[in-house]
Amino acid sequence: MSVPESECVSDKPIDLRIYSPTVPDLRLVDLPGYIQVTHRKQPSELKQRIRDLCERYLKQPNIILAVSPADVDLANSEALLAGRRNDPMGLRTLGIITKVDMVDPSDAVRILTQNDYPLHLGYVGVMCKAVKGKGSAASGTVTVTESQYFGRHSEFRQPDVSVGVDTLRRRLVAILEESMSRNLGRLVEAVQNELEETRYQVKVQYNDQRVTAESYVADTLDAIKQKFKQFTHDFGKPQVRAKVRSLLESRMLDICAELYWSDSGVVAFSKRATQSGSVWWWSSAVSGTKVAIGNVASLMHILALGNGSNSSTLKAPSSPQPPSSADGAQAIDGKGNSGSEWSDDVSLYWDHRLDKAASILTKSGVGRWTTQMVVDLLLGKVETMVSGEPFTYHPNARQAILDFSQEILRGKYHATIDQVENTIKPFKYEVEVEPFEWDKAVSRTRELIDNEIELCRAAIKRIRSLAPKKQLAEAIKIVNASNNGGGSGGKAYATQTLPSSMQPDGGTISSVAGDGDEPQTDAGAMTLPSFSPKLLSQARAIISLRDRLAILRLRRQAIVSDTCKSVHNKALCPEIFLEVVAEKLTYNAALFINFELLHEFFFQFPRVLDSQIYYAQSPRQAREFANQNPVVRQHLELLDRQRKLEEALAQLRDLMRLQEQQAERG
Repeated sequence: MSVPESECVSDKPIDLRIYSPTVPDLRLVDLPGYIQVTHRKQPSELKQRIRDLCERYLKQPNIILAVSPADVDLANSEALLAGRRNDPMGLRTLGIITKVDMVDPSDAVRILTQNDYPLHLGYVGVMCKAVKGKGSAASGTVTVTESQYFGRHSEFRQPDVSVGVDTLRRRLVAILEESMSRNLGRLVEAVQNELEETRYQVKVQYNDQRVTAESYVADTLDAIKQKFKQFTHDFGKPQVRAKVRSLLESRMLDICAELYWSDSGVVAFSKRATQSGSVWWWSSAVSGTKVAIGNVASLMHILALGNGSNSSTLKAPSSPQPPSSADGAQAIDGKGNSGSEWSDDVSLYWDHRLDKAASILTKSGVGRWTTQMVVDLLLGKVETMVSGEPFTYHPNARQAILDFSQEILRGKYHATIDQVENTIKPFKYEVEVEPFEWDKAVSRTRELIDNEIELCRAAIKRIRSLAPKKQLAEAIKIVNASNNGGGSGGKAYATQTLPSSMQPDGGTISSVAGDGDEPQTDAGAMTLPSFSPKLLSQARAIISLRDRLAILRLRRQAIVSDTCKSVHNKALCPEIFLEVVAEKLTYNAALFINFELLHEFFFQFPRVLDSQIYYAQSPRQAREFANQNPVVRQHLELLDRQRKLEEALAQLRDLMRLQEQQAERG
């Protein structure tokens, strides 16, 4: 322990323990020596601080060793003066005279036997270090040890003269034994009182609960095992299947939004599935949402098809056209539109879309991201288990658990991916659908679309709550006008006019014409009023969500129609077909993830936990682990104190019995 130079002394003792079969059982306190004058680098109060420090240790019942050099008059000894202040009768003070080799042996004996400054325990002279004496001419000087020096002078062999470190050692042991024997009753009483107080604290604070460092480590790991066991019961194959299904269905909805819901021909596509009676029943149903298709195309960042009439490439239908020929047969026009009959080219287009959607779903790395999803979930659960107490006090153990958990999962990660990919490989080429699978998918798809509709409604409601109602309504009108080509400073849009039967109020369906973030505006475009960018952004978000909501309603009508009750019409019901594919992928992925990854992790985790955390710790490491928790450390220290007091009390009682037996014999 280092004491700053400005303080010179410290109240905190340096505890040095020496264990040896050849040393006496003593406890010595080496106090700083008294000073009379401080130098310029020492604090002015140092003298008083040393005096106060010594006074604390000189009180009853400690034995005082008053150390004075032989070459200084005892009348000037600060040690004797301090001893007299705390022990006026000199009953527990032993005088130690050092440097007896620095004075004449007769003078040293006089000091050791004088009665001017009597002490009940007497005086002992010591030399402390070897003395250099005269030797032969060849050697010059010789070193004389303490025993040799005292042996050469007969003055020190007198019966009443005590000299030498060995004599001092034996004297101190005898004094300590005599003092303990004399105060044994009081000492037993003091230990008994301290033990009762300690036992009371254990009972009150810890309800007499016994704990050791090893038991604390075991209890901590058992708590994790119990949490992990509960997790293994709560998270099995059904839960894995539900997680994988949710992930695949989310991906399925993204594919539908990209390939179908943002396609400009989704109106005619949906009409084909829902048509009943008049082919153009849609005219009245779309009156409130006739601009939805173009805005959804903008929302999904899908470019609208051009307006050319002589395209040689098959394009997606953008808006349905009424029958215009006498025979009722219409081919796809330059915009990809069809007439009153569903042409072969249009059917081929949507068949191709269905194949593309199924391909995207099955070939998007299902094995990798479903396995990664389960791995992330398992690691997240383990992190949750070790994030609270008591692992807040054990960061190293917490990190060790996370590390070996990752190691276990890493060892099975690639094998699981390969197994999943191999088992779903047939679905990448062909998907066979049974009627019962289709019926189940119809119900599930309807639930998914209904959920998407509710999400859109909630999002619209949330955005409306963030802005003033009137200002937001004005901003929506301005953005609508801009989207229809009536504003400047906004995006440029091409417009496609619907037949009068499909737009009772003369509206248009707009679609994005450019593919950049800032398209060029028309020369005759109007200027947007000065609305804040945040308000305009909210208005655009509401318009996009409305359009998305309109498309979802269209698709829900198609899904619940009679057309979509048959698997043979899967091209008109892509959401249902993709739900069937997602279910097949889910079943196979969950099967092998559960077998290859989950079972292995559940088997390995508790065993590695024991081998790396519990059995790998030595008793010292277990105690260090327990001491990291302040509550447990205090508990252990209190129990250690109780144990030591009980041992001391037992030994003191043995001494008392021995003392009584000796007294009876005497």
